[in-house]
Order: sequence, then structure tokens, then C-alpha cells
Amino acid sequence: MKETELKPCPFCGSTDIRRTITTSYCEIWCNCCKAKISRGLFCGKYDCLADAENDFGKEANNAWNRRADNETREITDK
Repeated sequence: MKETELKPCPFCGSTDIRRTITTSYCEIWCNCCKAKISRGLFCGKYDCLADAENDFGKEANNAWNRRADNETREITDK
């Protein structure tokens, strides 16, 4: 997976952002204010590791980079 450039922290504006990606989860956090987003197997969304390897890093990156002025998206129950 190509590493996505992360925006500054949405809470404090710091650019001291850390990302941990393993075979079962992805965490992105601000080293200044400790805001954090996590995606992966422990979140209960994925049924198998194959799904997680394809999606959880991208989902975490997108969630961290999302801002209030982004287009709204429809939320659906799956």
C-alpha cells in the first residue's frame, strides 16, 4: 500500500502524527494531544485477515484526513 500523506491533527493542528500498521490493525495518532483513530480486526468489522489487509489502512487514513468541510457522505448500516 502506498503511504498516504496525513493532514495535521484536526484538534490541535500538530504535524507530529504517528501511524502504526500491522497485519491486524492500523492506528493513527497525534503525538501532541494524543487524538487517535483505529481501524482493524479488533474493531469487530472484519471477518478475516484478508479483508483487513486490503481495507483497514485505507479506512484509517481516510478517517484521519476527513474534515468537517468535506462533502457529507451517506451513512448506511451494513
